[in-house]
Amino acid sequence: MSMIKRMNNLPKNILNYFATFTETRFNFRKLINYHWTNDELTLDLSLFSDFQKSFFEKIKLGKLLKMTVKKGQYVISITPEKINSKIAKQLSQKFNLKYLQNCVSQAKEKINGTNDKLIASKDGIIKKSTDEQVDKGKDGTIFLEGIRTYNLAFRKILGEIILEVQEDKLNQIKEELQVEYLPSTIFNPHAYTQECFDSLQQLAKKSDDENNYYEKIQQYFKKETKEIIIYDLFFNLQKYTAFTNIGTQYLFINELYKDSNDDKESVSYP
Repeated sequence: MSMIKRMNNLPKNILNYFATFTETRFNFRKLINYHWTNDELTLDLSLFSDFQKSFFEKIKLGKLLKMTVKKGQYVISITPEKINSKIAKQLSQKFNLKYLQNCVSQAKEKINGTNDKLIASKDGIIKKSTDEQVDKGKDGTIFLEGIRTYNLAFRKILGEIILEVQEDKLNQIKEELQVEYLPSTIFNPHAYTQECFDSLQQLAKKSDDENNYYEKIQQYFKKETKEIIIYDLFFNLQKYTAFTNIGTQYLFINELYKDSNDDKESVSYP
């Protein structure tokens, strides 16, 4: 009876085998040498350990009919503390109060220099002192222009800090997972730094002087620095919808790799 049952299943097994053969394009002469392509086209789901655990648990229980992934459900992020420590260092060193005051002083010299007036008198042409021209409204303009110069310079260094902490996090992930490639992050550093810049500009409008503004920016970064989400499984999967018309998409959970003892590069396979 057992032999008959196996014989009855033989056609089905053969069909399944050749369906797999056709789908993966394997042939008996040569196997396709699968490699990771590049950061845009690969997503190693072992990045998301909680998802991977749930995925394998459903397979184990035979319940893997459907898995729903929601925005913010599976994320990898950088904590504000990682960023704030580097920001605080910059505020206490290069971007200290003295640097801020110098920016305002330079703005005053620049604005006053362009507003000098030449006055004709019996003694000839003389230049009127700009100190006589400065009024309260102009003082406010000078202050805001100086703060803007400071904020522009700080935005640049903030961008460098963000890229540095992101690179540190990516290297940490590679080390923990022992992988060579990672997908592109979903984080937009330009949008992050621009949002900070806009907030600092608003703080400047509510500040009385350089000392008051300097205190406010220190408090701002302590309280308002946001975490950086570099990976969100929802958005990372969503990015692959652009490739649906190209061909079959495959889901890989882990990576196999071998280190080469000679000068050749290491080889990895999904």
